[in-house]
Amino acid sequence: MAHGATLVSLLRAGAVRQPGVGAGFTVCTGVAGRNGIAVNLKRRADYREDRLPDQGDQRAMKDPISPDLRQKAEERLAELSARIVSNLIMVGQIPAPTGEEEARGEYIIERIVELGLEDVGRDATGNVYARRPGTRGLNTIGLFAPLDTLFPAEVDHHLAMSSSRVTGPGVTNDSFAASALLSLAEFFEGWEYPLDNDLLFVWLTGCADQADHEGMRYFLQGRHNRLAYALMLESIELGRLSYFTVGCLRFDLTIQIPTDRAWGDLGVNSATNILADAVTLLLAIELPRRPKTVLNIGLLQGGEGHGVLSTEASLGAELRSESADVLARVEREIDEIAGHLSSYYGCQVDLRKFGRRMPAGLRFNHPMVKTIKATMTDLGIAPSPGPDTAAASLAMAHAIPTTTLALTRGRRAGKESYIEIEPIPLGLLHVILVLHRLEEMLA
Repeated sequence: MAHGATLVSLLRAGAVRQPGVGAGFTVCTGVAGRNGIAVNLKRRADYREDRLPDQGDQRAMKDPISPDLRQKAEERLAELSARIVSNLIMVGQIPAPTGEEEARGEYIIERIVELGLEDVGRDATGNVYARRPGTRGLNTIGLFAPLDTLFPAEVDHHLAMSSSRVTGPGVTNDSFAASALLSLAEFFEGWEYPLDNDLLFVWLTGCADQADHEGMRYFLQGRHNRLAYALMLESIELGRLSYFTVGCLRFDLTIQIPTDRAWGDLGVNSATNILADAVTLLLAIELPRRPKTVLNIGLLQGGEGHGVLSTEASLGAELRSESADVLARVEREIDEIAGHLSSYYGCQVDLRKFGRRMPAGLRFNHPMVKTIKATMTDLGIAPSPGPDTAAASLAMAHAIPTTTLALTRGRRAGKESYIEIEPIPLGLLHVILVLHRLEEMLA
């Protein structure tokens, strides 16, 4: 196995100059195949109760991170630097399209069995589980990452490395997060600061764009769901801090007309023309500014040529709202539009809904949120709060204190997506220190 030159320079955090978390980070080159708000004491009619401060719980950490703990964690990450990258290559190059995550899951199971973790296995949806017992085991903290990716198995999943990036399909959605969860399991093997509470590692199936988060839904129905806290790992957007979710509904609307229609038929319309009318009607739905509500049409497909009568066309859209009542009202209007199109044009209209979530989550001053923000500040990471509309939002709705964190920086660009190597140790260090601080909150 060849080793590249050291790629990560010393990282500095805060006003005090500290040893770099990335010192000695070496790449393996031969591895196989909420919005911000202004507080006004005068209660407005649209002011959300769950944004009001909760003065009753003051468990958030106020002390700075232990210098010794931080230094030891940095050193441990440096020791694992080559393995962290090789884990990404090995996991990322195994195709794992939604519904076909088995091969990647089997590889992860093999690795975590080698680490000696307990309760290793998978459930009916393909989720992969492993538990690292704590010294006392009174509580459990869950660590989650998506197992699947957006790309079908026939796509070449080769990941290319340069001195600063790893590039390839799925690396940002979310192969790196999946591999990083494995690296964290390795980190805690023999770690000299053992945790009192159990860590439950979960690789979730059904997390990609058009999936309905079947893995997380199944998990929340099972015996593993009694968690003190949960952290969901995402690959990129280091500084991400998602501790609440807005209501969300995704849907696909497909128009089909009989294939035997011809241009001479009375009242004939192509599927693309009908779809254009659908877009017009959807965009005419009245949406309030407060509570904030957005309908985004993100996909339009249909047509074969300028002079060809299209027989099928479709759109994909996402509805988000801070209000469950508004979400329900707009959903009813979408249903009515689908029914109108079918009867007016005499065509088949299929409306598939998925990704349904209700507004949920933590307050901005919840101890978990304040603790994570404080840890970010100590490490020099700028927090970037925002909603989660993916799997973590389901855990939030299940009343599990949950936050989504990102591990590095990068860019989503299809098959040319990439992650940056330099921030990886900082992102992993953040997760490790957050786990220790959550431990102190549970003490």
